[in-house]
Amino acid sequence: MTQDEIQKRVQAVEARVLARKRQKYLNKKWAKIEDSRKRNREWMFKKKRGITVAERDAMLAAQGYKCLACGTDRPGNRWGWQVDHCHATGRIRGVLCHFCNVSIGNAKDNIETLQKWISYLQR
Repeated sequence: MTQDEIQKRVQAVEARVLARKRQKYLNKKWAKIEDSRKRNREWMFKKKRGITVAERDAMLAAQGYKCLACGTDRPGNRWGWQVDHCHATGRIRGVLCHFCNVSIGNAKDNIETLQKWISYLQR
């Protein structure tokens, strides 16, 4: 083996070692970013809804992992289950699928509007 071949092999090994160190550094960096995202998500969830993600999950478990309004076991969108609350009082009513939550929001929490919708559908 010539001196030149030995030098190339040494450089190849050094390059692999350097690549491993860089990947390990990037993995740690991404782990910190993911941890930060998770904490930020938890903080925003608590700020917006007044409960933690764990409390929402406990409510969902108590509901049998189903929408409290329609009974589906699918959240209906990519963001998952929705925490429904009364807009007048801020009181949390339960965990709903996306479609029920949007429907109640579109009805503006008005029972008379919902009754009109029922009458319309029954025609």
